[in-house]
Amino acid sequence: MIRLALLRLFYKPRAAYLALLLPVVLLTSACSLDSTGTDAVKKTADKPPAIKKQVKKAPTPKLPPGPSPAEQAAEQLLFQGDQFTLDDQLDQAIFAFQQLIKRYPETPFVSEALVRLADIHLRRNERQAAERALQSAARYVKHPAADRAAWKLAMLYDHDGDQERAWPYWARLAKAGQFQHQGAWARLIDSYFSTGSKDNSIIFLRNLPQTNLEQPQLRHFLNAATFQTQTRLEDLLSFQPASSPLRRPLHLILGDKLAENQQLDEAKKHWKKAAGLPGEASPVNSADEQSSSESQDTIPPSSTDLLGALMLQADSAFNTDQTNDLLPDHESPLENSDRDTLPETSRSQLKQEALIRLGETVSSETPLHVGLLLPLTSRYARLGQNLIQGALQALSDYRDVSITLRVEDTGGEPQSAQDAFHRLMDGDVDLIIGPLVHDAAQAVIPLARRQGIPLIALNPHLELLQAGEVAPNEGVDSAPVFLNAFHPTHQAHVMARHAVQIAQRQRFAILAPDSDFGTLMTQAFTEKVESLGGSVVRVVRFPANTRDYSDSIKALAHLSKESTKQRIRLVWKSPSLDPSDPTRPQQERDLEPWVDFDALFLPVSAEQVRLIAPQASFFNIRMPDVAFLGVSLWNQPDKLLSEGTDYLQGAVFCDSGQQERSHFQAVFSSIWTQPPYSITHLVYDSVALLAQLRRDERLGGPEWQAGMTRPMGFIGSSGQLQLLESGLSQRHYQLLQIQREGIVPLTSALHATDKRTNPL
Repeated sequence: MIRLALLRLFYKPRAAYLALLLPVVLLTSACSLDSTGTDAVKKTADKPPAIKKQVKKAPTPKLPPGPSPAEQAAEQLLFQGDQFTLDDQLDQAIFAFQQLIKRYPETPFVSEALVRLADIHLRRNERQAAERALQSAARYVKHPAADRAAWKLAMLYDHDGDQERAWPYWARLAKAGQFQHQGAWARLIDSYFSTGSKDNSIIFLRNLPQTNLEQPQLRHFLNAATFQTQTRLEDLLSFQPASSPLRRPLHLILGDKLAENQQLDEAKKHWKKAAGLPGEASPVNSADEQSSSESQDTIPPSSTDLLGALMLQADSAFNTDQTNDLLPDHESPLENSDRDTLPETSRSQLKQEALIRLGETVSSETPLHVGLLLPLTSRYARLGQNLIQGALQALSDYRDVSITLRVEDTGGEPQSAQDAFHRLMDGDVDLIIGPLVHDAAQAVIPLARRQGIPLIALNPHLELLQAGEVAPNEGVDSAPVFLNAFHPTHQAHVMARHAVQIAQRQRFAILAPDSDFGTLMTQAFTEKVESLGGSVVRVVRFPANTRDYSDSIKALAHLSKESTKQRIRLVWKSPSLDPSDPTRPQQERDLEPWVDFDALFLPVSAEQVRLIAPQASFFNIRMPDVAFLGVSLWNQPDKLLSEGTDYLQGAVFCDSGQQERSHFQAVFSSIWTQPPYSITHLVYDSVALLAQLRRDERLGGPEWQAGMTRPMGFIGSSGQLQLLESGLSQRHYQLLQIQREGIVPLTSALHATDKRTNPL
């Protein structure tokens, strides 16, 4: 019946067919489902549905693009140039680097090639060619060696005394987040303290990166300023325009210097200016300070020079967006005349420090408890009182720092020193200064090490550094021990360096007392001279308590009994064949002095050298043929210059911080109505360095104990002082010369040596 119906519909119109076709199809599908669908559902219910696994393909790692053919070729040329340099084939090395620069200026190896090229030119003393290469390398700011080239250029200009050309490079390197050389900021600031003037201060400020005046850099500026004299700080302050960010830091440290001079009223005025309190006078902003030329641009190399042409070609290969001006890309501080451009965080920190000094704010720091182990009784009573006064003087000079002192008497004996140490431990001290006497220090140091208490001994004997050392397997944290003393060996080293490197002397004689001091100085001077390439040809010792030095001087001039007999034997054994030669000596008195050295080291007192010089001159040992070299014991003008000065004209000796020492002695005498002992300087310096560490700690510096060996050191009553990791202390010694007008500083110093060598 269904088929018949379909046949009939086939002949009907197409519209009717389409209308009926859909129900028929559905009906057919239903019949089919009714006959087969039930079994299919049953089978499906018995078997769980299959889960189709979807396997995700791991993403193909994207490898970094390999070096381009140009980069490969450039790297090969760089390698070849390095090999030629190692083989000392410098011409071939220069050619390889030049080819790299000429052919592949777009590669990152061009800056490395320029720096290597500059190093070769410096080895050849080709100063201008090296400078041009470094200038070009420094312009490739996105290349690896650009910062290194800028550092070398700054060092080169600074070495030449052209700080104004060095400042832009140091400033660029010192910008926050750009350079790994943390010394760039230190070099920049230290250079300005040394060479800043009215003429170049504006140039310096335009190069000064403001971003580096936050707390860490401010700390370095303040610490460096403490090493300047009051006069120098006043001059630098007068050079600053109203907008200078350096005004407030300079006011703060200048106030500290005035307070040390007992000028408290003037000090408070500067502290108020550092804090920005009302009543601050308007700083003078002169036209001379505002009108200053910009730093000179680097001079391009000549196009006629092959290297210069290569440099220009390399420079032109980079777009302007790949280079930058050497000056910092921030607004010049001179453009803000209404207020200084010091960052707000640093301004707030300076205000806090100034208010603490003014006594208007109490520091929140924990007090540092310091114990003093000093001899105070019997024959040491007067000395001990003077030492305590030195410690109190330091507290007075650093009244803003919270330090408490507790003094115990060692009596100068080991057992009493140990008892005094235990009494200090009952008071819970953080650090101990002392003892002074060697035996007492030897007894106390092991106790301090095991108690974990840092100790600053006031004795120079090196064996104290090994006293009571704790083995690593003992489970005890050994505390550091320092020897804050005037180590005479450092003076011997300074004089040896001066004699060999500055005075260009090679053969040395030593005339020293027969004492422990004389032995120590002789050994130290000899070792240093030999390490520098010189030689000590004669050492003569004299009794420590003598005033007759004739026999010793004769021995220096080969006129001692043993020397004269030997000389006569040699002359008669090898007669001269020239009839014009002098007659051979028959007796010892016929011999002439024979001086086979060109420098004489005299580690003696001022009174002794005044007696030695005329006698030495009689035997042809005199200036300038023989350079006289001395130590700090000479620095007693009343004894050294009383008579016999003509025989010492041009002689050189060293001493630490002459100006600081004189200042401390004058202030100390005015307060305590008596002069300080030489050891009193050591006690003052020990307390002063702790105070400087606490100030630095307030500004965000390291904890005081961690900063005791900081490289920049400290300022003390006799100049700069540094505690070394070895436990020794080291002072900065100044070279002094005896002239007709008296004792004057020797300006050549050791820096003159560097000018004859490669500064990089």
